[in-house]
Amino acid sequence: MAYTNKGNIQRHLNVDIATAYDTQIDNWIAAVAAWIDRYCGKTFESGSETRYYDGNGTREQKFDDMSSVPTEVKILDSDGTDVATITEGHSNDYLVYPLNTSPKNTLRLVPSSTVSHFPKRTRSVQITAPFGFSTAIPVDIEQIATTLVSEIVSVGLKGGKLSSVQLGDYEAAFQKIDEKAGAFRIFQTLDMYRDLEL
Repeated sequence: MAYTNKGNIQRHLNVDIATAYDTQIDNWIAAVAAWIDRYCGKTFESGSETRYYDGNGTREQKFDDMSSVPTEVKILDSDGTDVATITEGHSNDYLVYPLNTSPKNTLRLVPSSTVSHFPKRTRSVQITAPFGFSTAIPVDIEQIATTLVSEIVSVGLKGGKLSSVQLGDYEAAFQKIDEKAGAFRIFQTLDMYRDLEL
């Protein structure tokens, strides 16, 4: 799920954009999404994948944001073999926090867990989960993405040279997007989503 789409951009600009530009618009959408993710330190798209973490030696551990509970959690030996597969639930092995909201980012072992702690070693925990901020893109993030891509596209619509934002050249892409974001005071909205560590 992208942060915005061509339809949103056309409505924002009140124009029809030729299908010949679809690939380039998709690239601009991807560049803007990467810029938003980099600025906020998280992704707002949710997708299931497997990630590995270093255990901290305690019964509670923080992980990347998940839009819901993991589908699988494994404790790994130092050579990467499975030691145990633990399951979510009060009467099983762990609970996922925060309990009543998303994103979720903490696993806490319950007293009856089959493991006593998250082993303190490199790559000792394997989690398969829907990583990302939420199952739906927040509306203000969608609006920011739409506004930024629309500004890039509008230059070409006014007869100027369309910005060439390539994903391979992040610095150039981010510098161009930074200019547009500053003009629309977008940083204030994105700051609400940043996880700042003191």
